[in-house]
Amino acid sequence: MRVIAGSKRGLKLEALEGFETRPTTDRVKEALFNLIQFEIQGAKALDLFGGSGALGIEALSRGAESVVFVDQSRASARVIKRNLERAKFEDAAKILIQDWESALSQLENSEFDLVFVDPPYHAALESLVLEKLDLYNLLSEDAIVVIEHPASRALPEVFAGYSFLKSRHYGMTALTLYRRHFNDNSNLPG
Repeated sequence: MRVIAGSKRGLKLEALEGFETRPTTDRVKEALFNLIQFEIQGAKALDLFGGSGALGIEALSRGAESVVFVDQSRASARVIKRNLERAKFEDAAKILIQDWESALSQLENSEFDLVFVDPPYHAALESLVLEKLDLYNLLSEDAIVVIEHPASRALPEVFAGYSFLKSRHYGMTALTLYRRHFNDNSNLPG
């Protein structure tokens, strides 16, 4: 696993051992960041279910201002910390070691421009996460939420408070993008 582009391009990242996590493949990560390339510069990002921290670190490498990583696993938090140190991004990051819902509650009224949601596939938490992001007022105007989920489970194109942008499939993995809408301008640039 490596950083694909930006200031830390090619940097190898540590992954968690075992089968408790499912790291985003480089192919899917590259496709994801191609979809949101114009949304990253200066963004404040949230990496829910952080795992190794690869998505948030990729965002920092491409110009995101800061990233909050959330994972309830202490082992994941240690890997994220080591990867941030390796990339020299410690000052632009915060790690919360707690379950995702408690973390969202703690972050209430923060304003994130970009949110990565990559929950365990079996948990089917995608819609609940979208609801909680809205409930805790965590999104800036026109924020992008990227959800990685099994391709076998389609996410709704209509979801209160969000505009569906697109969904792409990469083998058994799908990426679905939503924009939090406060107005009618809901299209990705470019």
